[in-house]
Amino acid sequence: MTQVYRDLAKQFYGPVYPIVPAFDSQFRLDTKAVARYVDYLCEHKVRAVMVTAGTSRFTTLNNAEIAELNRIVVAAAKGRTKTIIANPMVGTTSEAIEFAKLGDEIGADALLVYFPDRFYSTEQIVDYFRAIGAESKLGLMIHAMPMRTGAATGSPWTNWDAGLCGKIADAVPSLIGMKEENGVEDVRYKLAVHLADRMSIIVAGSSMRMFMGCCHFGARGYLTGIGSFFPEREETFWKLYEKSDWAGALKIVTDEEEPFFDLAKQMGWHIAMRGTLALQGFMERYERPPVPAATDAQLDQLRAFGKKLGWKLG
Repeated sequence: MTQVYRDLAKQFYGPVYPIVPAFDSQFRLDTKAVARYVDYLCEHKVRAVMVTAGTSRFTTLNNAEIAELNRIVVAAAKGRTKTIIANPMVGTTSEAIEFAKLGDEIGADALLVYFPDRFYSTEQIVDYFRAIGAESKLGLMIHAMPMRTGAATGSPWTNWDAGLCGKIADAVPSLIGMKEENGVEDVRYKLAVHLADRMSIIVAGSSMRMFMGCCHFGARGYLTGIGSFFPEREETFWKLYEKSDWAGALKIVTDEEEPFFDLAKQMGWHIAMRGTLALQGFMERYERPPVPAATDAQLDQLRAFGKKLGWKLG
């Protein structure tokens, strides 16, 4: 890794905010609402925003819409925060390269790289990242979630473990980090312990609570939960963490994040997340079918929960 990419990797730390695409009543991408949401986050001086498959609804967007979402996010940020865009979850190496080139064109900082095929060999994965890195100046990040195994032996799933990710880092100077969501504690631990000095490891799932368990091993950032609609709570948590005020940081987890997650698990995280953003007036509750939107009863639940915690929800 060159000094330029080493310096870039250091800038991805703390809360990272995933972007929710907005839809109108005809289920079209609502670009103005997305821009308003990104602007809201930037007004709270967040460090980084990320376009990512789950939260950004890639399963219901076509390639042109994913490209448009990437453009909107970078344009709305206006250089006020670091921007991570992403390539589609399916497609060829050449299509992934086109999204990397798009990132260069629009001024993004990094590309969250999805590997679209089954795992056959380490060389296959390394070649994929090497090809993208050779055609773009963007910092590259691994989207580390389990891959289907191509060979009919052993486990049907392969994780992005420290050995595999270390070999990618050896071969690709622009690899600066990963979004870690293998879902296996031992894999996550070894990634953080062995690779945190070479890249920014952003853990996903359970947000602040997850980060409090992983930061001791080297994880430097995490994907936000309640911060997606109340970034000030996430930023307060981060300040407490930086001051080593563990009791204060944990209080935000136990008093706000944990109760909201308990409610969100009942209705589905993405429904609860968009429902809360709708109550705040950032976007409508619409989801593109077959993804379900929040019902009136679910919005009432979210509204009542927010009132109990002192959150300002419509």
